[in-house]
Amino acid sequence: MTLMFFCGTLCQDQERITAQCGDNVSLKCSASDNNPVTVVRLSRPDLSPEYALFYRNDKMDEQNQNPRFKGRTNLQSTNIADGKVSLTLDNVTNEDSGTYVCRVKTETNGVNKRRKRAITETVIQLNVAPATGDKDGNKAGGVNERGHIGLVVGMMFSALTLTAAAAFVWKRKMNSSPPHPPHNEAEQPLQLQ
Repeated sequence: MTLMFFCGTLCQDQERITAQCGDNVSLKCSASDNNPVTVVRLSRPDLSPEYALFYRNDKMDEQNQNPRFKGRTNLQSTNIADGKVSLTLDNVTNEDSGTYVCRVKTETNGVNKRRKRAITETVIQLNVAPATGDKDGNKAGGVNERGHIGLVVGMMFSALTLTAAAAFVWKRKMNSSPPHPPHNEAEQPLQLQ
């Protein structure tokens, strides 16, 4: 019974997300029941400031947001009165990999019309892999890794072929040229008559 009460006040779910660099990632956070959401905090405890997104008082609080996430986080749900919240992190990078904690706070009416606050916590493990290439091996920037190797091998083959051809022509020329005539008559061989 104590466990059920505790879960009614603070519940924790876990989610694993794998993305590639440049992807826009959707992070699901929701309250334990369909009550109006008053606060949404997406944090990464290893950063300072730790908040990737901070929503309260019906608006985004950018003063408490880590600068690396400014302009890249959004609340997808515009109607968060039902306790369901969807966040996006745009254009993820390798540096965005890590463990995020999403806390959603709702207000509920208790038995005696007293307001109670319930907090639901979702732990999200985000792994961002480097962008993979297309079917031709082109990376995100359009560079084909195999093309660089092919270019180097092709140039080396061309240089070797050109060197071999030059050596062959030089050797052939040396073997086919007539001996040089002597420069003066004293050096001419004697002819017998």
